Amino acid sequence: MSANFARAGDADEDLTYEFLLSSIPPLVMDKAPGQEKGLLWDIAQGLLNRLKAGQECKCKAKPTVLPWVRATTVLENEKGKFMLQMTRTDERENKYEWIVPVGHLTFAFVTKINPPPDTIEEAKALKRIAVYRGSHLEKTLRSKGFNTSLMMTNDSNASARLLNYGRVDAWYASVDEALWLYKKKVLLSRPRIGEAILTVPIWAVASKGTPKSMQEKIKRIFQEMEAEGTILTLKEKYGLHDHSIN
Repeated sequence: MSANFARAGDADEDLTYEFLLSSIPPLVMDKAPGQEKGLLWDIAQGLLNRLKAGQECKCKAKPTVLPWVRATTVLENEKGKFMLQMTRTDERENKYEWIVPVGHLTFAFVTKINPPPDTIEEAKALKRIAVYRGSHLEKTLRSKGFNTSLMMTNDSNASARLLNYGRVDAWYASVDEALWLYKKKVLLSRPRIGEAILTVPIWAVASKGTPKSMQEKIKRIFQEMEAEGTILTLKEKYGLHDHSIN
């Protein structure tokens, strides 16, 4: 055990650190062992491997993938938790410890046949729009006056199925997510993607009460992975080196 960790308080020594993730292909995919897990899953596993190799923490061996609402509930109520896919908003600012940006996401309206909306105002003409339940995307649309038109889903595969079978007119989604699901034949026809509605950085965050020393270790190791080219290699693995995760 490292000297830094050994000097931590008794309460901190009892912590088992954990990385929480929620499914959003191709960033996080809850697949069987040996299959592609997603860019952020691979980054989280790389961080864990380096922490364990340096004996810098007592950590769960692998990232934990949970539905978004459950993952954020754990993050907000238990210290020693990390997450790599949080967009930074005024509402969230004081809920988490913000460690380091890990990429960007671009969101747009996606359709199957009809031309996609390029603006929020155009989207208001649609009767049914799929969106991820409990997400910042849902809250954004509701704040813009979308209520009865929204169909909430628990994962992107469910949203894709709604689009495939005409149950919704559009899906408000990450552009990379929609293109990945088409590549993997979850979306059965090439998605029509509107102009970007929102492009935001995504952050690595920690739950409140997580020791600052551990937050600094996460930041340092991530920056080392960036500097040596590991992050770029992982982006290329998922075809994201020239897309919005940059």
